[in-house]
Amino acid sequence: MGLFLSAGFLIGLAIGGAISIVMLILAIIFGRKFCGQRRFVLAFYLVGIPVFSVLLGVLAFAIPFPELQGGGDYDVALEHLFERGFLFGMTGGAASLATFLLSFALPIAHRK
Repeated sequence: MGLFLSAGFLIGLAIGGAISIVMLILAIIFGRKFCGQRRFVLAFYLVGIPVFSVLLGVLAFAIPFPELQGGGDYDVALEHLFERGFLFGMTGGAASLATFLLSFALPIAHRK
């Protein structure tokens, strides 16, 4: 039964990771557009994405799930592990989205 529970975690991680990669690529593409309009965008991305990834990863780990009784709650355990894997997979994409949205608060570059 542990194999199925591990597979549930890995499937959640794969789905969250796939969505996260798409979000990261889109945030980088749109962030490159704003490099000419805002100052410090590249530096903000290089610092913001790793910092937000760590913070969201800790937050995903800290979400409490109810304690399960052994012997018959395997469907609930599978659901919890899938959700936990999905949240861990989504941390990079959510961090890139947060960094992109916060880059609008950066100062506007002065045109010469």
